[in-house]
Amino acid sequence: MIKNGCKYHSLGKIREKKQMLALSLVTLLVAEIALYISYKIQDDVFRAATRFTSLTFSLVTLFCAPWILKLCLVVIPLVIASIVSWSTENL
Repeated sequence: MIKNGCKYHSLGKIREKKQMLALSLVTLLVAEIALYISYKIQDDVFRAATRFTSLTFSLVTLFCAPWILKLCLVVIPLVIASIVSWSTENL
């Protein structure tokens, strides 16, 4: 038997973590879309604005994301870079 409503407290924490993950994934998606648009636009002013938007939402993502997502956002590019450098050394 659960005393003092601990069951509901733990469910609240799980719900908060899911909301933080959803928020960070949405901001990451907005950042990626803005970066994609910035490469497709020819006008310099809109290109700068979309890149600033992408940078801002990327920083919001890093601020709001759970630690596992932050770790993935840092480790995946490092792994890709090391694989690319390793493959170019072996050519």
